[in-house]
Amino acid sequence: MVDFDAIRNIDDLALNLSCRTEDLLRLADIPQQQRFYLRIEIPKKGYGRWGQYRTVYKVVDRTLRLLHKNLEETLSARIEFPRCVQGFVRGRSIATNASFHLAKQLVLTADIEHFFESIDTERVIAIFCELGCRPTIAEILGRICTLQGVLPQGSSVSPVLANLACKELDREFVTP
Repeated sequence: MVDFDAIRNIDDLALNLSCRTEDLLRLADIPQQQRFYLRIEIPKKGYGRWGQYRTVYKVVDRTLRLLHKNLEETLSARIEFPRCVQGFVRGRSIATNASFHLAKQLVLTADIEHFFESIDTERVIAIFCELGCRPTIAEILGRICTLQGVLPQGSSVSPVLANLACKELDREFVTP
């Protein structure tokens, strides 16, 4: 488990993530990032969506995939999301989400277009700073967790980072 508060430099970060410093430098190199992912176009379902696609990215670099998984597990274990947050939270599902809405007269459904792509590297860096990372460490983590400046849909760490990025929005929805 990664202890963000104790990480002083990139060597500490590598030690905490069980990888080499060279791996972190390689994976944080923005011009090289595209080669660590496979872009996949998935047809959208539903009437009137013929010819529309959703873009997801498969992490093909083994080290990056393991780093993302390690970060996802660390963040998920460290953060207790409020019960209104149902998506991508362990132990919560479409069924637990639906249970909150049973017998309600009105239910509002909304979808944020290009949700993951709306969360940029600067926001991810800010999240890691809020979690106790030093700015230089947060920047490395932000670059490792983003692709072309945004969260890539399909990465294992993107959903938990997206939930963290939206904590104020969640609070506004819940507060009367």
